[in-house]
Amino acid sequence: MLSKKAERFLSDLRIYLTTYGKNEQEIEDIVSELEDHFVQAEKHGKNIEEITGGSPKAYMDQLRVEMKTDQKEILSALLLFFPLALAFVILPDALQGNAAYTLLDIIGNLTAFVIGLGMFILFLRLESSRSLSKAARIAMYWVIGFVPMGIFLGIKLLNRFMDLSPVFIATPSQNFMIAVACGVFLIGYSIFAKTWVTIIVPCIIIVPDFIADLLTTSPQDRAIVSLGIMIGLIVLYLVYLVIQNRRKAQ
Repeated sequence: MLSKKAERFLSDLRIYLTTYGKNEQEIEDIVSELEDHFVQAEKHGKNIEEITGGSPKAYMDQLRVEMKTDQKEILSALLLFFPLALAFVILPDALQGNAAYTLLDIIGNLTAFVIGLGMFILFLRLESSRSLSKAARIAMYWVIGFVPMGIFLGIKLLNRFMDLSPVFIATPSQNFMIAVACGVFLIGYSIFAKTWVTIIVPCIIIVPDFIADLLTTSPQDRAIVSLGIMIGLIVLYLVYLVIQNRRKAQ
């Protein structure tokens, strides 16, 4: 049996190598080989610090340098990420029957996707290779959650301020087809990846607007109420993630 520290190291190593685009099968082979090595070493009284030379980060980097980067792995991840992020954005609009986008929407949302992905990868690398404090981990959760959301909200405000004309306006039938396609994609991904994130995030985006419609009548009040509910839901979800992370650590 491996110690908890050794199990955590192997789990972190798997995440760390994945963020650098290493081949999934090679990662599993290395983790399996190291697991056997760690079992034998711990039987002889060695701990994880002695096995890794006192620096888990340096040990991970050594393994990373020795492995080839799998370009196909990176491309497949990106091809999956962008439709996923796109579905988060256009599903709420399609459900409300107003999928229409300006050039600023397209460029701004793409920028938010890239920034969000980069921040998420950086967070995974830092968390898996270093012992972050609880405060640092919580701060990174907040930054990852609010920076992309702030960009999205900023884009909407700029569109209203500049009164830009949409370059694409969906018809009612197109809105329906877009909503169905996004819903099927998100549910399918949730089942495939065994995660609730692809269900929870759209709900955080969609639910506030529906509640605001029931509570208010003016567009200004609706926007304020919707934003307040959305921020509240994001905070609740981040608190949930922190609690779950704390339980796993224990």
